[in-house]
Amino acid sequence: MAITTKQQGDAVTLAVPEHFHVGAGVRVEPKLLTNGIFYEFVRDDDVLDAGSQILQDLLVEGVPRERMVSEYNRRKREVNATILALSRKAREQ
Repeated sequence: MAITTKQQGDAVTLAVPEHFHVGAGVRVEPKLLTNGIFYEFVRDDDVLDAGSQILQDLLVEGVPRERMVSEYNRRKREVNATILALSRKAREQ
């Protein structure tokens, strides 16, 4: 199923199909992937910030300063690939 974006003032919106049963006002966090956008439901008390977590992990692991940026980018790509794989799996079910 494909949907079309719509211009609404200064924003572009997407319509969620009714049979998805997503009510108005539901919070989602968009993730820009190489081949599209993945939307993940979020709760105020459970917001995922992969970038901050990756940086914390790199610091705890003692990754050398000269490798910090390349290692961060590698892990960020892994997160995006994992999100994409999860979204594919969810669509198959």
